[in-house]
Amino acid sequence: MCLVPWWPRIACIETVEVGSHTWLAARCGGPNYFDAPGHHDALHRQRFAHTSPVYVASGDDEWFMWSDATAQYMLTLVDGSLEYIRNRSVQYPAGHASHHHGETDHLGYLEQPFFEAREAREAREAREAREAREAIHKRMHDLGIPH
Repeated sequence: MCLVPWWPRIACIETVEVGSHTWLAARCGGPNYFDAPGHHDALHRQRFAHTSPVYVASGDDEWFMWSDATAQYMLTLVDGSLEYIRNRSVQYPAGHASHHHGETDHLGYLEQPFFEAREAREAREAREAREAREAIHKRMHDLGIPH
């Protein structure tokens, strides 16, 4: 459905073979995308937009993807982002600007999603450690090992 009838539409139909759980997103760029000036980020990418991910499960298992290396990299990004917000970003002094979010602590507002990401990772690690202890404990009982 096109919500803006006069807006140009592009359709792309593609078959993608999937052998394991994954996610897909569509990415687009404007005219001369590959020749356009780079964005002012660390990767100097051209400007683009993308859809939200569509998660694809393969087989009968519940969808699940995890990579310790990716999780560690994301935590590095969280820490780097917090460092940037706190020490490098240009901000008005407290009380000299109003923000659309209406919070009195603008820095706290900017930091909150990063704290939530860190807490989610820590909760996952704690859950995995608890599950591992429980599995070892059960195995000890199954084998009759006193403890």
